[in-house]
Amino acid sequence: MRTLLLLAVLLGLAMVYCDGLDYWKAIKTDPLNWVDRELPREIVDGDQNVYLPRWNKKDPHFKTFNDEWRQQNFDIKNNNNLGRPWQDGDAPTQFFKDQAYVSDLSKLPTSGQAAAEPWSSTYWPIEYGILSVRYADNEKSTFVDDQGSSLTWNQSIHKYSEPQDFQAAQSGDLTTYVNTYFSAAEKYDLLVGDTKAFTLTNNNKQQGSQYEDANGDVESWMGICHGWSPAAISVPRPQNDVTVTAADGKTQIKFYADDIRGLASLKYAATNEDTLFAGGRCNLADKDVPKDPASGLITDYTCFDINPGSWVIILANQLGVQKKSFVIDATFDLQVWNQPMYSYTMSYFNILSDAAGDLETSKVKVGDIANSTSAVMKFINKMVNSKATHLVGVNMDIVYIAETSPSHNPPGADRKVKVSYVFTLELDDQNTIIGGEWLHNQHPDFLWAPAAGAKPMNDEDNTIASSINGDISSPQVLNQITQYAQSASARGEVLDIVIEYLVKKAAGSNPSLRASLVETEYRRLRNAYESARNEYSDFLSRN
Repeated sequence: MRTLLLLAVLLGLAMVYCDGLDYWKAIKTDPLNWVDRELPREIVDGDQNVYLPRWNKKDPHFKTFNDEWRQQNFDIKNNNNLGRPWQDGDAPTQFFKDQAYVSDLSKLPTSGQAAAEPWSSTYWPIEYGILSVRYADNEKSTFVDDQGSSLTWNQSIHKYSEPQDFQAAQSGDLTTYVNTYFSAAEKYDLLVGDTKAFTLTNNNKQQGSQYEDANGDVESWMGICHGWSPAAISVPRPQNDVTVTAADGKTQIKFYADDIRGLASLKYAATNEDTLFAGGRCNLADKDVPKDPASGLITDYTCFDINPGSWVIILANQLGVQKKSFVIDATFDLQVWNQPMYSYTMSYFNILSDAAGDLETSKVKVGDIANSTSAVMKFINKMVNSKATHLVGVNMDIVYIAETSPSHNPPGADRKVKVSYVFTLELDDQNTIIGGEWLHNQHPDFLWAPAAGAKPMNDEDNTIASSINGDISSPQVLNQITQYAQSASARGEVLDIVIEYLVKKAAGSNPSLRASLVETEYRRLRNAYESARNEYSDFLSRN
């Protein structure tokens, strides 16, 4: 399965790609052939396998899940069809609230990078039972069947049962069994003493029941990327394994780094925290999105999503000035891909001369494009903010952190993906950004971030914080929190006292790509050596 995924990545990267200025020249002369093309995503770093969901935008669950999640997590204001100044829903003030920010383009940095790099993880697909998935590459994996074929949701969640499997394992070496086969959810249940019900494990397994199709499967795009992304921004990097004694006082549970990343992701996915948000929401299928017949560009602001002007102000202030990451939905329309931002660079070009340059040489007066015969230029002129005096073309490369496959091995370098966007910005005579126009129909949908100091806390967390002393290194504390863990797990939530301890003990630095490749090669050679030695021992025993 992983070979097929890698092949899909390589085929995706083989698409014809041009830089921003070449793209501008292409759509200026032949827009209908270009504006709806899928934007290539280039993997620029990382050494781990990545999940490639099988998106099916025709499935009715797609829109339902998307809408429900957004309404539950964000204060969304719908935009209306009023031209290209940003609206209430995607105004910079919607994101920054009472914070001051810079809107003068000449004073904004043309590049920026997060001071703390967000960490990669899987999005823990619902089709495999979220954190109940046994992801280790062995005979009890719930990713594939005995022949190596991918399992449906219904098959995956029934490949093992709890607490029956736990009860059967007690006749042998329980610690070895747990650390070889158990999922992150099973380990959590065992840790907190929930061994009669395995509440979190079974809750995660059943999350797909409301989305199950006639084939017993769930759309593979559904998962908890909305939990992984803010966790990757807010939680110190879980890089090391952590061993903790379970509530039974004897079982030594090894939480691998990817187990801990998953539990932290679930904490942010299942427990709400205060967020900052800006962007739109297009609920139309691709074929129904209103477009200009000559240029192919979107006319209806309800499907314009985040305004390019707002996008630059938020991006450059948050990532360029403050060096803080945030989350983007990297796709237009009904798809939801929450990705933590890492870096950006932008450059300018003149939309009349088609020449790259600095800001001053790239600006053109709004009135100077009125006589252009280009369909794109006519559309820009028609939709421009009435208060704008100048326009400037922008070519922007962003790099975001992408998903990886979980493993019992230490996590390698984060997977980073680069995407390029081309758009115009509308400026007043003081270089203040007041709007913009996307020059392709694939662009970020919305962006968001946990509010400063926000932390996902549930009622059980607050009760524990006020009534229980100590940490989970003590089996006594674990037995005190069992009832609270079961209560939260029934809602698919985990306890802060557990996550805080595991994250603190697991914290480590991000390995370089070179170091990761060396470690991967070392493990390969070590495994080959062990296999050869075993075969030689077998040969000697037979002769």
